[in-house]
Amino acid sequence: MIFPMFDYADRVAGENKAPFVDLPYLHTLCDAMQSCITGCLPNGAKNLACCIAPRHYKTTFGGRIFPAWSFAEVAPDCEFILTSYSERLVVDSAIAIRQIINQPWHMDLYPQLRISTEDSDLKNYFKTTAGGSLYAAPIGGVITGFGAGKVRQGFGGAIIFDDTMKAADAKSETMRRNVIDYYNNTLKTRRNSVYNTPIILIAQRLHPDDLLGWILKNEPEDWHVIIFPAVHDGRPLNPVTTSMEFLEKLKVVAPHTYWSQYMQSPMIQGGNIIKLDWWKTYNPAQGRRGGLIFLTADTAYKAKKESDASVIRAWEGTREHLYCLDAVYGRWEFPRLLEEAQKFWAKWQDQGAREFWVEDKATGTPLAQTMRDNGIPAEDWRPSDFDFPDDKVGRMNEAAWSVHGGLVLIPEGAADVVIDENTRLHTDAQSKVMVEECAAFLPDMSHSNDDHCDTLTMAVSLWRSAGGGVGARK
Repeated sequence: MIFPMFDYADRVAGENKAPFVDLPYLHTLCDAMQSCITGCLPNGAKNLACCIAPRHYKTTFGGRIFPAWSFAEVAPDCEFILTSYSERLVVDSAIAIRQIINQPWHMDLYPQLRISTEDSDLKNYFKTTAGGSLYAAPIGGVITGFGAGKVRQGFGGAIIFDDTMKAADAKSETMRRNVIDYYNNTLKTRRNSVYNTPIILIAQRLHPDDLLGWILKNEPEDWHVIIFPAVHDGRPLNPVTTSMEFLEKLKVVAPHTYWSQYMQSPMIQGGNIIKLDWWKTYNPAQGRRGGLIFLTADTAYKAKKESDASVIRAWEGTREHLYCLDAVYGRWEFPRLLEEAQKFWAKWQDQGAREFWVEDKATGTPLAQTMRDNGIPAEDWRPSDFDFPDDKVGRMNEAAWSVHGGLVLIPEGAADVVIDENTRLHTDAQSKVMVEECAAFLPDMSHSNDDHCDTLTMAVSLWRSAGGGVGARK
């Protein structure tokens, strides 16, 4: 039976006469890492992301204790790659792991685990006599020739990404893109087995479009994400290193730092033009309300992951409210876009949909034409036709009035949208994407994506023009 990781951390601290704290969230963190090595993460996820505030022991447990424990308790031939934006951090971690393994008490307890004398003068690399290894390199460092994990069933090592970027660099789209490219083009290729080598991300959130933000949009099924806000149930998560006095002051003097790095919700509190706490929900189990069901589509040119997505969303408009019903979205080339649009129309036509509106730009123009040729009543949407502003910021400001007034409703569901440390909005997954993208929409247009926002502003303009959505539109 494997000695639990938390107990191992306690033993390491005790043997070194170092202070050790027993906090509930550290048990959760250790349990998640144990589930990762046993392949038991929820929903079949292979990779693990842990979002933790600064000075909350994320490097101690994730970047140091976890590899040492894996060598000792799981298999001495594990192969690890440690990486970070900081060379000093990963090199210090490699040294710390080596020191743990080389201590007399550890060698007595784990006689099968020994550090090889080969390359013993390297601070960032060591091998074990059982055939394991650990290599530490920063972003941009040389990783060619090194791999993580064993080609076998079961756990044989991992890639650990400890802090992806400096907080100051998060404002730069170029720097954020560099980290994402490093993850996609370098780290992923270093897995000796894509099936059994997990990637473990341990970091604080810094921006809606940081690496974890990209992962949540593009690879949600591959990852299990655990969020550790610095405030939990009105108390500091880690009272040893933080206090409510410090956090409350930070919330006032540096709100972005508080919400992103400490609360793991990387956007201005409550959103920008459209606030998170403005949204209202409805119970989808109560069925339709006899309003006009229509679809709005915002389409993109390319299928690349960094491009905007194409989004098609279903709505129902009554005289009183505009209800968001459903959505389909993805990064598709035109043939796939047409296929998805026709499938989504067929689904909602069976439930009474009467209109399909496509923004008259990009691939939307040929999409609407092709759908009309196929007998689908697709219409070109142009904002000026509905007395709506031509610019996106103006449209969001117009839509904001309807959301603020509680006129736009989204379905209740199991997906959590964090409004503040005490408040959550419970909706479904497709609405969560729209709500959070709307909250991240910036008046200076520095946000990365607004495709879901566009389907909202289209819907509001159409709903208003139909006098609340009841009856046929001219």
